[in-house]
Amino acid sequence: MKIIKKLFFVANILLTIVTLLMYLSPYLNPKVFWWLGVMSLAYPWVLLLHFLMIIVWLFSSSRKWGLLSLFTILLGWNYFTGIVGIRFSKPQIEETDLLVMSYNIQSLKVVLQHSKSARPAIFQEMETYFAQLGGPDIICVQDMIKGNEAFFKDYFKLKNKYILKGKNLKTAIFTKYPIVKKGEILFDNSFNSAVWADVKVNKDTFRVFSVHLESNRITGDTEELLQQGDPQDEKSWLQVRNMFAKYKRAMVKRVDQSILVAEQIAVSPHPVIIGGDLNDTPLSYAYRTISRGTNDAFRKKGRGIGTTYAGSIPGLRIDYIFADKSIKIIDHHILKDKAFSDHYPVMSNIRLPQPEENQ
Repeated sequence: MKIIKKLFFVANILLTIVTLLMYLSPYLNPKVFWWLGVMSLAYPWVLLLHFLMIIVWLFSSSRKWGLLSLFTILLGWNYFTGIVGIRFSKPQIEETDLLVMSYNIQSLKVVLQHSKSARPAIFQEMETYFAQLGGPDIICVQDMIKGNEAFFKDYFKLKNKYILKGKNLKTAIFTKYPIVKKGEILFDNSFNSAVWADVKVNKDTFRVFSVHLESNRITGDTEELLQQGDPQDEKSWLQVRNMFAKYKRAMVKRVDQSILVAEQIAVSPHPVIIGGDLNDTPLSYAYRTISRGTNDAFRKKGRGIGTTYAGSIPGLRIDYIFADKSIKIIDHHILKDKAFSDHYPVMSNIRLPQPEENQ
């Protein structure tokens, strides 16, 4: 029995060390400390292990050791609230509040794989689904291709838009409000990009960013490994190594991309709203760089487990809505009950500053 206790104690110490290293990940450049960025992907599972450790110690005579995991969780409470939302009260939504959505639509592959005659019914199902939650006033879209535009025009009735031109994969902003100015942020040697638009709502103007940082491109490899991988097969381990190499390359690219976006956010003459697929978790350098000086809508008003990736890698929160601190976040949703993409859409009800608040 003493040996088992010692093993659990050693495991708890190692688990704590790993977790503390993860907490450093957002502050250390992945170009040097890339392994920390890879390690931080496991944070949801490490968190689960900490809770299991607490339970194990509670049922032993050495209950005090459960405090080690408890203190480790509390030390990283800001990271905990980045993936778990604990709220029970229902917010009061006002008619003047705006509904903002960010959605990586995966080029609407879920729809386009069906025949042309079947597509209108699926589009209508999507429109009805989103309308039940309140039709979005602004949508930040990632991973578009030519031809996807009609969906937002015909089904969401959002006539004002800015779509990045000249790329196979496009980033876009759709809104029912006037766009008075717009621009783009292009990334070197990348299919990904960001765009911004100054949106005028009544007498207020704010700058909306739609951001799509470098994609990891490991979804196909992951699905193949889960279905056909064999721990005793050298080919499977080679595939795992290639996946990590791809993730490392993408993560390093996101460093420069996130800095470019952050520079544009910093010089905005208006309050900002940022919607996007960062392809990185809340324990990442890219997340910290882009979110600096804003409020994360999920941290403020999210509920439940914050998973936004609907693909084969579980537990990832990589899609976000951030808002200037002068903008009040009223509610936040991750729409998980229907999968029209390999990402779940995220939606936030926001309230712009009242005139007296601006004076």
